Amino acid sequence: MFTIDNMKEDKKSRRLRSWSESGVTLSVIHDTRRAKKNTDLFPVKFCITFKRKRVYYPSMYLTKNEWDKLTAGKTIKMKTLKAANNHINEEFDRIKRIISDISEREGFTFVAVNTRLSQGTKTSLLDAFNQRVKLLTENGKIGTADWYKYTSKSVSTFSSSEDPKLSDISPGWLDRYEKHLLKNNKSSTTIAMYMRALRAILNEALRKQVIIQSQYPFGKNKYEIKEGSGGKTALSLLQISELLKYPILSVSGNRYRDLWFFSYLCNGINMNDLFRLKYKNLINGEIRFLRRKTLNTNHKKKEIIATILPEMNQIINKWGNTDQKKGNYIFPLLNDTMTPTEEKRVISNITRSINQQMHKIGKALGYGAISTYTARHSFATILKRSGSSIEYISESLGHRNLNTTENYLAYFESEQRAKNAQNLILKNDEAVK
Repeated sequence: MFTIDNMKEDKKSRRLRSWSESGVTLSVIHDTRRAKKNTDLFPVKFCITFKRKRVYYPSMYLTKNEWDKLTAGKTIKMKTLKAANNHINEEFDRIKRIISDISEREGFTFVAVNTRLSQGTKTSLLDAFNQRVKLLTENGKIGTADWYKYTSKSVSTFSSSEDPKLSDISPGWLDRYEKHLLKNNKSSTTIAMYMRALRAILNEALRKQVIIQSQYPFGKNKYEIKEGSGGKTALSLLQISELLKYPILSVSGNRYRDLWFFSYLCNGINMNDLFRLKYKNLINGEIRFLRRKTLNTNHKKKEIIATILPEMNQIINKWGNTDQKKGNYIFPLLNDTMTPTEEKRVISNITRSINQQMHKIGKALGYGAISTYTARHSFATILKRSGSSIEYISESLGHRNLNTTENYLAYFESEQRAKNAQNLILKNDEAVK
């Protein structure tokens, strides 16, 4: 966590702040002796001097140009640099308070300071990811665990040979990571999901006091996640009707389309929940279930209720399990002997097949890429445009609050407005009539 050396501070410009009390001096310097490997970044360090002994605590990395701008005494306009400056000042004030407290209570020692500052700098980011993946896997949340694996692998590639500590994850680090992802052609949606995974890791570290608030890199005036558009598609009732009439020759292709349609009718249920439905979930003409993604959270569990329409019964009779015991799966794709990993593999494979089939239909009909997500999006937007209340839609989707539903629907309303706007313009082929 700290280093002791005899580095001479002969350039005043390298010192950003300085403070002294009871024989202890605290300053912020830019150590330009050795750049970070394969970069032009140099470490910012907090230097504590006591009885001619100096100890250095690393903070973040900045370029010489960035440091010069910080020490110029001018108003900082660049967002990322302002965030870096705020972080340095917060950490400086924190260390200052620690020094004052130790000096008052027990008399200053470097050992006492190091003990107080050690949390966060000892914990590896990749270790935190591994722990999260292990916990999710043990709880059977294989899909979520996989996504944390993808994020961890991406972070590892970005960091190269270094394993960043939780305290290293600054707004500047996140900005550089984002640029790395963009350079490698990652979509805005993928970047947002990676950043949300990182934020979840840091939220947990903050909750457990592994890091402190001044070290937390997300939020206003720090790093703010840019949400991806997601390329969401919502179909109209007419389009769904045409989709169902589209001729499919293969048995498997018809089954995949029917499962997609069932998902749409069943409140836009996702495949992870659809394939886990059992006959015991059929109660008095309704399907009642809990979203799997909320089962192991602290949030209040909201039961989702979907009315069983005749079309849904037809699909169950056609593709469902002939043995309708309450403990049997409605669609015979999973069984109780499977491990969570095996279940995830089956669900992923079938979902992929459904998406491939629906993509073909969407392309043939000129609707664009249709996926299992389209079923959920279409369910919500059709209800909205038919006059259903936002409260009912929220309850049907299993959202925790109305804000989530409003934000969810906002994209589609914007999309619809754009389409409607096109109707205000006379097309070229119409102009010649």
